[in-house]
Amino acid sequence: MLDTGRYRYGTEKLSLAVRYAATAEGDARARLEGTFSQLHVLREEHVPPDAWRKISGVMKRLRQADTTVQANTRRMRNATAARLLSDVWDAYESVERAYQADVTGRAV
Repeated sequence: MLDTGRYRYGTEKLSLAVRYAATAEGDARARLEGTFSQLHVLREEHVPPDAWRKISGVMKRLRQADTTVQANTRRMRNATAARLLSDVWDAYESVERAYQADVTGRAV
């Protein structure tokens, strides 16, 4: 059976971001910076609305002030980066639930 779940791509990218955040070395700022490569390719249609709010908030913070992601993460407090990583986790949980419901035909 072909996997045609509409949130498949979002699930894959967020899964990689969460795995990196959980297993990479460094403090929360370094791990948050590393998740950018998976997050920046996501679009609103790849995830449910609640997950998109979380992701877009994280991306806004990483891209603020017309400077680099690295510069922005270095300027933030580690506690701020940890909160943003928590938002990435929340987005992953949301998109995973929606994806599973989508492929099994259940309502979310």
